[in-house]
Amino acid sequence: MNTATKRLIIDEIDNLPDNLAQELLDFIKNLRFTKRKEKILTAVASEEVLSKDWLSPEEEEVWRDLYFVAALPEENIGMLSKENLAKQNN
Repeated sequence: MNTATKRLIIDEIDNLPDNLAQELLDFIKNLRFTKRKEKILTAVASEEVLSKDWLSPEEEEVWRDLYFVAALPEENIGMLSKENLAKQNN
């Protein structure tokens, strides 16, 4: 948020009657909640649609090597050069 906008909001809050302060706070919290909820719902909807592709045998085969890498201890990941991987596959 830029400084000018922030200053205008603060000025409006400073001039707000006390009986509206709680209503404004509720509105702000609801606005934040609604935005978070929209992001979550979008992610869930995307996952549902994409899972049709993600859960195929073809995808499992493509990503199989990455499961191996993810299971390695961090100190061993640096050893995964092309040369070392070629040696392992032979």
